[in-house]
Formats: sequence, C-alpha cells, structure tokens
Amino acid sequence: MKKISIYATVLMMLFCIPSFAQIDTTIKLDNFRMPTTPAASILNMGTQSITRPTLPKGFATSLLSGLGGGGLFNPNINIEFAPYWLKPQRKLSFAEYYQLNNDAKGSSVDIGENMLRSLAISVATSKLGDNKDSLPGTRLSVGVRTQLLSGEMSPQTKKEIREIDLKLKSYDVIQSSLTLLKQTNNAQYVALARKDSSYSIAFKQSLLSTIERLLKVSVDLDDEERKKVLGMATEHLNEMEGIADGLTGQQYLSKLLDKIGNKTAYALQLQKFQESDKNKVGFFCEVAFAGIQYLGNNSFSPSSFQKAGVWATLTYRSKDQKSEFAFVGRHFFTNNDSANTNTDFGLTATRVVSKGFNYGVEWIFRNYSYRYYTKDFLGNDIRAIKSGSTYRLNISMEYQLSEVVSLTASVGKDFNGPFTSSNNFLSVIGANLSLPALIKLTR
Repeated sequence: MKKISIYATVLMMLFCIPSFAQIDTTIKLDNFRMPTTPAASILNMGTQSITRPTLPKGFATSLLSGLGGGGLFNPNINIEFAPYWLKPQRKLSFAEYYQLNNDAKGSSVDIGENMLRSLAISVATSKLGDNKDSLPGTRLSVGVRTQLLSGEMSPQTKKEIREIDLKLKSYDVIQSSLTLLKQTNNAQYVALARKDSSYSIAFKQSLLSTIERLLKVSVDLDDEERKKVLGMATEHLNEMEGIADGLTGQQYLSKLLDKIGNKTAYALQLQKFQESDKNKVGFFCEVAFAGIQYLGNNSFSPSSFQKAGVWATLTYRSKDQKSEFAFVGRHFFTNNDSANTNTDFGLTATRVVSKGFNYGVEWIFRNYSYRYYTKDFLGNDIRAIKSGSTYRLNISMEYQLSEVVSLTASVGKDFNGPFTSSNNFLSVIGANLSLPALIKLTR
C-alpha cells in the first residue's frame, strides 16, 4: 500500500534527536523500539543500504571493500553482522530458537545464550556529521546491540507454526518409511522397484503400516498430533494414487520422492515468522551502544572522540498483541565545539482496539547539560554551562474509517530546549489516505 499523509505539523518524535525523528501519526506497537543499527543511527544515516553478510567470506569482502588505498576508510560504509550466525548453527532447531516448546511453568530463558544469538555489531562511516558540524574528514562509528529477553511467539502464532511443522513431519515420515522398507527388503517395495512393475494397493498398505509404526515411537508428538500426521501422510498417498495409472513402479517412486522432497512452500510460510518481532509477545529487553571517532584525514592519525550513545528498552507485549508497555532510557554525549549530554527516561503505552480505534500515551523525562563557548560581559572567551530538565507528554489517537482512510489526532507538550522558555504545546490533527499500489512479482 502507498500512503499519502496530510498533516498540520510534525508528530510523534519519541526522542527529540534528528536521528530518531519520526513523522508518522499511525500508532504501532513497534514505534518505541530502539534503532536497528546503532552505528548508522548515531551518524544520522538511513538503513536502506545496510550490508548484512551472513558468511565469513562475505563479511571479509564487505569489510575490505570499505578500506581504500593506504589504509584509509571509504565514506558511507554501512555494515552490520551477527557473529553467532556467521557459523552455521545446524544443531539449533527452529522450535528451540523460537521457544515453541517453552510452555512448562518451570521453563526458563537462558539470557546469556539469548544475548549471544541476538548480538549484532555494526560499522558505519560518513562524511556527514551532525547538522551543526562542518568538519572535513570521515566519521567512523561502531555500534553493538543485543537482547537480554526476546519475548516468545504468541499462542496463535505457535499454533500456526506447529501446523506447518506437522505438515513437514508428514513428508519426513513418508521418507523415513520408504528408507526403512528399502533397507529391510520389504517384498512390496522390492516388487514396485522392478522395471516392469506397476503401482499396487498392497504397497500403499505396507507403506502406511510402516508410517503408523514410526509415529507410535515418535517422542516429539502427542496422540492427537500423531493422528494428524498420519492423516496428512494418508492424504499425500491418496493424491499420488490418483496419478499412478499408466506409471511404472519406478516412475511412481520417483514422483513420490519429488513430492515429499519439495518443501519450498512450507519453508516460505515459516520464513514470514522470521522477518520481524511482530509475532512475539511477553517481555523484551534490548540494549545498544554506539560511538563516533572523528578521522581527520580518513585515517586514525589524527583522530578524536566525537559522540557516544547508549539505549535501553524494557517492553511487555500482551498475548493478544494489542497492548504494549515500555520503559525506555537513553544517554547521549557529544564532544564537538560544544559538549552536551542528554539523559532520557520514559514510559510509553499503546493499545490497538478492535473496530479501528487505536491510542497511545508517552511520557519522557529529559535531563540535559550543555557546555559551550561564549563571551563574558568584558568580551573574554569563557566556557559556560547550561543545565536543566524538561519533559514530553503526548496522547495520540487514530480512528480507521475504512481500509484506506483513517483520522489521527495528537495533543500534548514537547521538550523545552535549553535556550528557550516556551511550553512547546503540541497539537496535531491529520488524515491518512492509503491507496493501492501495484506489487512487483518475481519469478
């Protein structure tokens, strides 16, 4: 869908920092997440051109491509990689990673393992610094982010994934049964494998009996799931029986193996659950850090520290995926011609109500300190300090009139600046119009 938004003014800046400004009145449960790439965010860079290598060779290639001649850094590098996933984790199952079997009351989350799996390191460079900074050279930023808690799949999502998993098991049990019949020289299998043979009902019955025996000893299925998998396997064999006429036994076996070996459709269904955290509920705890080093001649000599930031978010999302409560915190330190620090703490709550009505509330407290050069009343250069605190309070609402039209409103108070005394009252009314757009299809 392509959105055309009409606004009276800019709305919903969670933190009053350029790198986190959001011009969007739509209330979403993921609005209060930290940036996906800290290194790029602290440089005010977008995330469209991020290189995310998943293999050691790809990582080395991406890193070397960022180096110019003489050990200099090329501008506009934007790389993020997850060390844990550079090596294939063949022993880690889909169910274990997404905690699909983590229903027992005594089950616990391994925070250390979770941090290792979600650890991501980002590296970015840019010739463009902060809006007020016109220094030449390159800025090198390194960021780290990880999750102590990553939530868990919602009950409905677990159910959907389990259904897909059972379909895959129905294919696997047919494959295992065929292998067992072949290894034991089953008479029906041997007869079907002959060149001049043809499909027989006796082979189907022998195969189903073997499938049933294997399912009885399966330890990861309960009785109801065994019946489901057996029914799915029977349905697959019934479909194959419908095309068996005119085929030799070998041709039938070949087509059966092709059918149970083609799991692409189910793999694509599982992939949609990996694209984001929107299918997860429960507690999330995310932390991130990033820093900028100024490279005067595109190298480490000369260089100087310029900026650093740390983020933390503790979130709870309800099992119905309609409510989210978050405690957010962030600390930034900038060391340019002037030095300043911002420390933010806040609470946010969002609710997605049925029948198209959504609302959200946020309260952010900021403590700031600015150290800058100025002149005293005699005209002498001095370094002054300006410190204080301010807050932001915002209430936002959205009502969806139809699939393409929604009304939005926001009222509250924005942050006061260190050099202004206005109350920064915030009031916005807007409308969103969503028009259908053509979707590009790929083969």
